[in-house]
Amino acid sequence: MHRRRAPRSLAIPALVAAGAIVATIVAAVPPAPGGPALSTPEKIRGVCFVAGGRLEGDPWKPIRELGAGWISQTPFAWQESADRPGLKLVTNGHVLWGETDEGLIETTRRAKAAGLKTLLAPQIWLRGHGAWRGTIAMKTDDDWKTWFAEYRAMILHYAALARDERIEALSIGAELSAATSREAEWRAIIAEIRKIYPGALTYGANWYQEPEAVPFWDALDWIGIQAYYPIAEDPSAPPEKVLAAWMSRADELGKLAARARRPLIFTEVGYRSQRGALAEPWVWHTDGAADPEVQALGFDALFRAMWDKPWFGGLFVWKWFPDERAGGPADATFTPQGKPAEATIRRWFLHGGAAP
Repeated sequence: MHRRRAPRSLAIPALVAAGAIVATIVAAVPPAPGGPALSTPEKIRGVCFVAGGRLEGDPWKPIRELGAGWISQTPFAWQESADRPGLKLVTNGHVLWGETDEGLIETTRRAKAAGLKTLLAPQIWLRGHGAWRGTIAMKTDDDWKTWFAEYRAMILHYAALARDERIEALSIGAELSAATSREAEWRAIIAEIRKIYPGALTYGANWYQEPEAVPFWDALDWIGIQAYYPIAEDPSAPPEKVLAAWMSRADELGKLAARARRPLIFTEVGYRSQRGALAEPWVWHTDGAADPEVQALGFDALFRAMWDKPWFGGLFVWKWFPDERAGGPADATFTPQGKPAEATIRRWFLHGGAAP
């Protein structure tokens, strides 16, 4: 989660044949017409791995000890304006090493060697203070045509990288709320991705209204949601009210999974460890004192409401740093590292919520 949530000429790299590559994926098998919502063979237990400089030491040991079996990686394409084409694929240069192609590949290979699977989740960084990718909307059909050509080049680049590195899952985009109504363009892109990439596909819909509006869930393997749902307007809300709010969300999401006939995952979900974080979880500024118990409360309610649902395929915790010094009880940011929420997540990932 890199921007606020509403509450409210690029050449395509040469595409080599997939050959004998067989991706290890948590695959969704379509049910019989009119059948129940899908389930996944195994819950995704994931963390959103924060890109940075070259990896040092063993960043995977704490992730495995958490009980996680997946990481997500997020490279960015850059766009100057929300209403004009100009999407730029950036694979090296003035970006974090972990967001370059070299960094993505090395991180994937090292994670795989440690027994971890990867969701590659490219996103758009819209320049400008307070700018958010969900507002990207062209003014003319010609501009839309140009923008989708740019987007196609970007996402096919990452699809080819994911194929070549045997990455298990690919998100075709995230939080493009104003663009996902253009169904024909998205279906054409998904069809092209399927021709070159054999793994599981999802899309990370912004939590606010977009999941119900996406018209192409049937073309993907998983419904994906950036799940920054508000669950407590009152900073002093007791645990039972926070749980009730998540239970209500679970009922709505179960209906969506049944309608779309696809399992549902949270491509991102998290809370700042700060008083008031449950009212606006999408806010990424952290002014004010840390309150790690708030973060733990949010995660515990989430797991209690969602984890045992057969249609719920799992989640990626926003966010996890490769630096073991990250987090701690005085830290008010999203990472659960070194905070009570880390123990909460570990209990659910490893023991299904039971005490170890």
